[in-house]
Amino acid sequence: RLEHATGPAHSMCDLAREGPLIALLPAHAEFDDEEAAAAQFLPVVRFTFADEVTFASPLPEVPCRAVHRGFMLSAERWRTFYRRLAGMNVHLVVSPEEYERAHYYPNSFSALASISPRTLWVAVDSPDTVCASDFHAAEQVIRNDWQARFVLLKDYVKSAKDCDQRFMNVEVEHDLADLACDLVATRRRRFNRGVVEWVPLVHYSSRGGPVTNEWRLFVAKGALISADHNSFQEAGVCDEPPPQIISAAQIGSPT
Repeated sequence: RLEHATGPAHSMCDLAREGPLIALLPAHAEFDDEEAAAAQFLPVVRFTFADEVTFASPLPEVPCRAVHRGFMLSAERWRTFYRRLAGMNVHLVVSPEEYERAHYYPNSFSALASISPRTLWVAVDSPDTVCASDFHAAEQVIRNDWQARFVLLKDYVKSAKDCDQRFMNVEVEHDLADLACDLVATRRRRFNRGVVEWVPLVHYSSRGGPVTNEWRLFVAKGALISADHNSFQEAGVCDEPPPQIISAAQIGSPT
């Protein structure tokens, strides 16, 4: 339970249902979604978040609910963000529990297993103390049981494709344990909890170069409400997600 700033304690679910809905966007210029928000009749409020949340414009009404459109946060940062906003009578529709369940791949894998690549993951207690021996058991499973020629290495949330392509299509004969350590070091402060090892993904041709078939799924009240391709994908280049993608709704979603 969470102590409400101006009244008695409420559950997080209760807090997420109070007041009109607004769109929270970072002050960063990368997020220019006012038009999309206006199409859904959502007032836009810009914010910055370091240790505290600061709004760049007045809130239209409080208490209110909020949808966040911005940079991904760790589960720990999201919980802090959620509580800071709740103390200001702004209640995110996605609770910390819902966020963590959907944000980290191992937490949602059981719901997505039927449509996911073959996968292994290894938790990393601290990026500062990670060593190759942490990954030896997973390395043996890949070599002895999978009989795959290549794997993809990523952390629990993202790959390192924006800065280093060598983790995207790794020959199994390479020293996977050492490469997993290199991935942790490459992601540095952006590293998320552990290393996931996948079979490689298919790439498709587009005007901007090869792309993977990557989609953004939006789920509410247990139903898939929108499936939008990655901003770098051209419409029609890749196949749409299969009907089984509705299994993503089993992860849990705002109510």
